[in-house]
Amino acid sequence: MPSRRSDGAGGPLLHPVLPQPARRPREQWLLLPGLGQNGAWWIPAARWLARPGVGLLTADPAALARSCTAPRGSYERLDEMAGRLAAALAGHGVSHVVGHSAGAPAALLTATSAALAGVVLLEPVPAHFGSTRRAPEDGPGRRLVPGGGDPLAELRRLHPLADAATLRTITAAAPGWGRPVPVAPADSAGAARAAVRAATVRRKLAECRTPLLVLRGALSAMLPEDEARALAACAPRGGAGAVPRAGHAPHVDRPRETAEALAAFLGSVSPGAPTV
Repeated sequence: MPSRRSDGAGGPLLHPVLPQPARRPREQWLLLPGLGQNGAWWIPAARWLARPGVGLLTADPAALARSCTAPRGSYERLDEMAGRLAAALAGHGVSHVVGHSAGAPAALLTATSAALAGVVLLEPVPAHFGSTRRAPEDGPGRRLVPGGGDPLAELRRLHPLADAATLRTITAAAPGWGRPVPVAPADSAGAARAAVRAATVRRKLAECRTPLLVLRGALSAMLPEDEARALAACAPRGGAGAVPRAGHAPHVDRPRETAEALAAFLGSVSPGAPTV
């Protein structure tokens, strides 16, 4: 059942990734998309991740961010987002959160704010966690936003490792997505806020007592193996893993293998399961 709390635009904050069963699941997992994505990107993996007693929810981080009042790019804005998510989770039986890419910091803070049982950082951006290594970009200041263009062709460009059927599923569930537009570089004030935000998120990672998995695509250029292991080692109960033959979006490149990795970890730290 979607949350009754608003995302600031009058709609519910939480949405089911797949149709919910008539009987309420005993626990739910929250799947947060990365930048330029929405819940449709999770559908292919969700079909493999779904299991009896477990529901899958998602949220739109972009809409959530727009509803916040703290300065854009600041830690305060991220903290505000996580606080709203944590409040929305109350009463829904959410036990775990997975955050992809730019959604990973929000997942980390939500997990600690809501005292969840497990958190997965799926291909987190190293710079968002205080790393000084420069990550490759998707062209000169471009990102995927809704509207215009050929969504399927753009998805093929962004996810060359993904199966055509997977991309068609996403396109059908997210009509109108696929037009890359220029993104203005941050000014000096924005860069300063981003630096403070990254340092604070790094500290929060080191303080996180929740079982945590840093999961990367084995072919990812965004998150090298040494960076993933360093992030995992920063968390008191952190571990690292990789999805074979996947890049920066493992849940798109290899939905089944990603679902298997998520289920293995989240199942091991579910309420009542032995801790890892």
